[in-house]
Amino acid sequence: MAARINISIPEDLHERLTRFKDNLNMSRICQEAIGRAVRLEELKAENTDIETLVERLKEEELQVAQKYVDEGFECGVKDAYGLSLDQFLQIDTWGSDNYDWHDESAPFFPSKETVRALKEFDERTNFIDGEWNMVSNDHPGMYYALEPKNYFVRGWMDGVFNVWKEVKYKLIGLQDEPKLLKIVCDEDDNED
Repeated sequence: MAARINISIPEDLHERLTRFKDNLNMSRICQEAIGRAVRLEELKAENTDIETLVERLKEEELQVAQKYVDEGFECGVKDAYGLSLDQFLQIDTWGSDNYDWHDESAPFFPSKETVRALKEFDERTNFIDGEWNMVSNDHPGMYYALEPKNYFVRGWMDGVFNVWKEVKYKLIGLQDEPKLLKIVCDEDDNED
């Protein structure tokens, strides 16, 4: 049984949401966001081994950089509508779960608008005097370890994967991702 909670969002976000509410599963989106926050707290509380520590630090890192991921995601979704099938297939070969946004050989096909946004992003998040400097003041240990551009590119890829996931099965005539069939063999059938 599911429990219900109420959330509040700013009025401007509500107005923007109203345009797309039929396209979004708000319950799932909220569940995922709350799940991440709760999981981070659980990881902090468990604090039992190195893998748990690594997971917790990755969550903390992402929380600091989430707005950069979000900017890239927006550009990725927009760019996806201009990508060719070949470009989608190159990106799909990497797979969203295995994609390493730090790998320079990873496929990245930004539009002119994204290149312009990335240039502005670089200027704004300059280590010396931009927005990232303010973030690094709040999180001084992350100053040299994390580069905003990496998060922007990760977000871009996530945006492209998001669109590709909706499109790829429809290309071959399916409405959704095919379900895997479980084949059960009767032991008597295998005997000769």
